[in-house]
Amino acid sequence: LHPEAGKFEKPQEQPAILSPPPFAPRVSVIPPPASLTTAKVGRNEPCPCGAKDPVTGNPIKYKKCCGR
Repeated sequence: LHPEAGKFEKPQEQPAILSPPPFAPRVSVIPPPASLTTAKVGRNEPCPCGAKDPVTGNPIKYKKCCGR
């Protein structure tokens, strides 16, 4: 041991005090998925976003637009 080790005292352990958290836990409200509130779009139906083919002007199918 070091010669000056006798000058120091061992730290005394104090029991841990458990206290409640200082804030209330967050409760998040998740809205229902869109699939429950709107009708399901078929793959070959026109996309509900209204996208049009720039060459022909025809509506783009859901599977080629937002369904990817």
